[in-house]
Amino acid sequence: MLKILKIGIIYLLLSNCGYVPMYANQQDLDFNIKVISLEGEKDINTILDQKLKRYQSENKNKSYDVKIISDYEKNSLTKDEAGNTTNFRLILDLDFIINVNGIPTTLNFKETFDMKKDVTLFDESNYENALKKEMTELILQKFITQILTIQ
Repeated sequence: MLKILKIGIIYLLLSNCGYVPMYANQQDLDFNIKVISLEGEKDINTILDQKLKRYQSENKNKSYDVKIISDYEKNSLTKDEAGNTTNFRLILDLDFIINVNGIPTTLNFKETFDMKKDVTLFDESNYENALKKEMTELILQKFITQILTIQ
């Protein structure tokens, strides 16, 4: 009996907490993002182009022309006694130049991440590529949120 009561209380607390997924309603966005040009880092631009296709539709009320300039750096952060790099700092800087009512507006987003050097170059490269993708998706979410505030 006590076990059933505990389960019932937990169910009531979890079902009535008011949780709503943050990006659940992005399917019904009423704008079109048209990418005019992509400049800079090729890998980042490929990810951006794939992700922004979701927001391309001709039958939307608002349309934004976007020019994207990407810059990616991998800097040596710390070195050991022999001078070999042990930690890297990854820096991703994206500039979105959008035309809002004929006025160009620049939105700049920057993400950094500190990464340890891996034992094998293959594992390090795979990890770096995964981080590039995650940082790009994070900046893209911030960009879409900014677009929503402009509307």
